[in-house]
Amino acid sequence: MPISLPHLGEAIVAAMANRKRHGVIDALELSEVADPDFVTELDQFAFAECRLSPHGDYTFDGASRVDVTLWLRPDCAVACELKLGTSRLTKTRIDDEFLVDCRPSHGGQRLAGNMMAILDRRFGSHAPTQGLAVQIAQRSVPLADDWYVIVQPSVLKRWTVEAAPAFSNRTRCVSINAIVDAFGGKEPFNELVGELLDVDFYDTWIEQT
Repeated sequence: MPISLPHLGEAIVAAMANRKRHGVIDALELSEVADPDFVTELDQFAFAECRLSPHGDYTFDGASRVDVTLWLRPDCAVACELKLGTSRLTKTRIDDEFLVDCRPSHGGQRLAGNMMAILDRRFGSHAPTQGLAVQIAQRSVPLADDWYVIVQPSVLKRWTVEAAPAFSNRTRCVSINAIVDAFGGKEPFNELVGELLDVDFYDTWIEQT
């Protein structure tokens, strides 16, 4: 099976955001939330696969990670969930599988649920909806209430025209094309992906004996 965008989406989106910080902020309409000086001075603005901080009386499963986190201010970051395939992203599947309320697990020590349900604060009576935070640079940074789902334009059109999933009103659905356009379009995108894939796969993947 060839490598496809969903396999590399987190690394690619984070790299685009790091290199075109203010362009991506504008594309996501976050200019009024972000501190431009703080964003410019950061060594790293976008982070892939960030772990969540403990929340209420619970921690989260280790697999519960934010696909891409944008650090907007010292006390605020925004979460982006990437769904970059084009199939099986129906309203029924998302509502019945991805947005099911989180539940306690591991003897009541952890809160388990799909990442979409976590970011949509579907905690039921188990935990507060406020105060969700993410681990960045060895510190806990609060997440904005608004969060983003980044999808292919055909998926976004289907959700808009046919049937939208039952996201809360704090969910922002955005086309991946908006991010790519902010990065500069086709040529810069192809150059970036080529750069990210410019590795010796044998030495990287195959253990030497």
